[in-house]
Amino acid sequence: MIKATVVIFLYIIYLIGMHIYAAPFSDHILVKAVEFFIKNDIDFKKTILVFPTQRSKIYFGHYLANLSKKPALLLPNMYEVSEFYQEVTLSHYNGVILDELQRNLLLKEAIGKVKEDLTPLFKKERFLGSFLEFTSIGKKLLRFYDEIILEDIDFDALKREGLYTEIEAHIHILEAIFREYKKLLQKRGFVDPVIKQAKANLNLDFLRHFNALYFIGAISMTKSETMLLQKIDQMVPVNIFFHTDKILTGQHKVILKRCGLKEEDILWLSSKIRFRPRFLEIKAFPNGISQVAFIVKAVSDSIIRGTGPSEIAIVLPDESLKDAILSFIPEKNLNLTMGLDIRHSLIYGFLYDFYRLLAGERESSFYHKDFLTFLKNPIVKNLCLEGKPIREDIECATSFILKENLIYIPYQPLTQLIPRLLRFILEEKTHLGKIDNLYDFCNYIEHFLKSLHRYLKESGLLEHYHQKCALNDILKRLKELGTLESIGISIADDGLSYLNFFLDQLSDKTYPIPSDMIEAIQVMGILETRNLSFKTVIIPDMNEGSLPWKSEKDLFLNTQIRKRVGLPTSSDRENLCAYYFKRLMDGAHGVYLCYVEQEDRGVRSRFIEKLVFKEIKRPGVDIEDVEKNIAQGKAYMLSLFSKEKTTSPTTYSSLVKDSADLRLLHKLKFNHSMLTAYITCPYHFYLQYVLGIRPPRQIEEEITPLDIGKVVHATLNQVYKNYRVWEMSAPKLHDVIWNTMQGHFDYLQPGQEITLDVLREKLRLFAKNECDEFSSGWLPELEFLEYKMEAYINLERKEVCLSGILDRLDKRGERFRLLDYKTGRQLSQKECNISEDFKAPQLPFYLYLLKLKHDLSYENCEALGIYDLKNTFEIKRPYQNFQKDPISYMKSFEKWLYDTLKQIFSKDKPWHKRVSMDCEYCPYQDMCNQIGG
Repeated sequence: MIKATVVIFLYIIYLIGMHIYAAPFSDHILVKAVEFFIKNDIDFKKTILVFPTQRSKIYFGHYLANLSKKPALLLPNMYEVSEFYQEVTLSHYNGVILDELQRNLLLKEAIGKVKEDLTPLFKKERFLGSFLEFTSIGKKLLRFYDEIILEDIDFDALKREGLYTEIEAHIHILEAIFREYKKLLQKRGFVDPVIKQAKANLNLDFLRHFNALYFIGAISMTKSETMLLQKIDQMVPVNIFFHTDKILTGQHKVILKRCGLKEEDILWLSSKIRFRPRFLEIKAFPNGISQVAFIVKAVSDSIIRGTGPSEIAIVLPDESLKDAILSFIPEKNLNLTMGLDIRHSLIYGFLYDFYRLLAGERESSFYHKDFLTFLKNPIVKNLCLEGKPIREDIECATSFILKENLIYIPYQPLTQLIPRLLRFILEEKTHLGKIDNLYDFCNYIEHFLKSLHRYLKESGLLEHYHQKCALNDILKRLKELGTLESIGISIADDGLSYLNFFLDQLSDKTYPIPSDMIEAIQVMGILETRNLSFKTVIIPDMNEGSLPWKSEKDLFLNTQIRKRVGLPTSSDRENLCAYYFKRLMDGAHGVYLCYVEQEDRGVRSRFIEKLVFKEIKRPGVDIEDVEKNIAQGKAYMLSLFSKEKTTSPTTYSSLVKDSADLRLLHKLKFNHSMLTAYITCPYHFYLQYVLGIRPPRQIEEEITPLDIGKVVHATLNQVYKNYRVWEMSAPKLHDVIWNTMQGHFDYLQPGQEITLDVLREKLRLFAKNECDEFSSGWLPELEFLEYKMEAYINLERKEVCLSGILDRLDKRGERFRLLDYKTGRQLSQKECNISEDFKAPQLPFYLYLLKLKHDLSYENCEALGIYDLKNTFEIKRPYQNFQKDPISYMKSFEKWLYDTLKQIFSKDKPWHKRVSMDCEYCPYQDMCNQIGG
């Protein structure tokens, strides 16, 4: 009886079937989804949300927090699609799930067991047996196997369609490799994640906790995906959200058909499609780099029109432009989703040059090109070996090699020219020579890189957070690499070959950099744009081959066979790319497109051709005028390479100072924020400090860095004045800080409690670092905690008051250091150098005040430190020039201070307006646009 009831219950659920919801391109699908959930009062505890990208999850959480307006909110169970499929399925046997590189290794062994001639299979990419040559080919082969597994295509079907064709033999080889690969999986007890997903063996223990599943932004699904969702739907109702216009894409129609639904079954979240007026600009450029000026101008124009930074997307079909963009748009204003290339980091460059040096060695001699390249490496030039710098030795050795015109440089003269560097090279060569397994190699490289960091400590070369991020990512990947030989396959025979293998693995990897994913300008690949909508869309490199992009999936099967067996063809992939492009276009207010006119770059994209054709169909529009306008890209090149960068502040309006302004100025107490405001924009200074207009207050749904900063300052001041913190353990210090801090959160806006748990965990890092600092002898001076200072200086026969509040002064013996807590954006070394880019006067300003009040010596100041309370929770030293020569640096600062104050008090210097990338973050931007033009 019970069994019958269960069967009937499941049958009723299955009859209900999946629900398909849709939002038009003109609406933001994530916002529509949030509104849907709020309206229907969805219980998130029992709901699964699936998204096509990790970024979609983050944006959804942000919109949910903003739109729900609840004081506290439990975030739903959110998964990126591949995460969900692994969570919801079980393997038929217990085993370790392999990652892509481990799968590649096992596939290499499977190929080794197949005796047929493989060269025809890989066409131009000849298979040579070496793992290094195999890895790129192996990835393509894995992608092919993944595709046929997920589309539920068996090799019998491929053999039938390939009968009597040129690829008939290839299919038999492919089948033999795959059969051997599956044998190795079972023999070794490993699980292939794609096979596991396709088997659709449901994890019932996981599913029983939920009563609904929502797939937000489904675009294209394989046959196994739809089958898996249908099985899930028998236990947990499945709801799929499309982002589409009224004419469905082919991919959406396939999903409907496989789910047994029709277009009439779609439930629209919006009653009608709203077509937004769109600004469209298209330009052609002679080379890739010249597109950057166009991108910068597009960003600037969008911000001037009132578009927020997070509403601007720079979509890169070709990621090679990202470094150039970072050179012209301040990094603080960007969120770079694809990260930075490891191969461009200093550590990778050093390892690569070191490998080339040793690989080219013969008979105790170095090849001259490799050796000179090694000597020019910035890390090598800044090494401090055996307690002394080697830069002068390197210069002498370089001159000798060039003068003697040697092809191979023997060791003997180098023992006189660069004895310490030669000993370093030969010692490391000896260590590498003793390595015969991956475990020892990983330990060696980890020790080697940490030693290298010590050799460079005085130069600060690796202290930039980009280089720290790169080093941390390299060490993380090194640990991952250490697990590979557990599969039982030998990768290399000696240390030098392992180093070559490791460099090859790193060459196409990227490392993330800290950024604000929600607030900054978004720089991403086109696949990352799924589920996201932007007011401004900027796409460079709109050439055929880049957009739509070429696919490698036709390497093993031709289009005709793919079509007959039901595999996606190149036409299907182009249609999918067209969907991504149209969705971005139709959801935007402003669209900027450009392409490169070079023979090796191909013709402009078909998507541009369609837009041009659409434009010339309008009455009165001439094709010559359209093409002439597109060809005007040279004007942007001139702006890019002119003396003033496009992103530098440009004066465009000003107000003359009057006597009333000057009288008010003499009543002010000048702090570092006022000086920073003036050098950034005199007009901002005028509005805030002369007219006394307060910045408009904004109510935030989440805890902001400013909120955290206020709480941290109050908490640490209270704790350090009432407890002997230097006698506490790290856990004890953390508990005291946290318990004290909780009393300060009453002052925050409702709904900001969501991120408190994250903050609590981060404070553990702070407590540990503080205890380490106390152990090394640095102790906070209680007198100087949150220390308020005022001093007067004479400026052209008149007294000017300077004031400030120092966060903290630490002492160790006779030495002292100033510390400032930073919970927001961290300072760069460039901003801390006294030059035209100087934007960080705070700590030198405080040191100058301390000298005026207490006659503290500049020489005894160990550091001007920034306590990073956002990312690393370490004390950073961006004032590198101060470290090198405190007296000279402070003399330059004093001159800068007096010169800046003179400009502020000079009647001949008007209140200039300056437009820059920082204007979008200025609280007076609306007022600035209205007053004074």
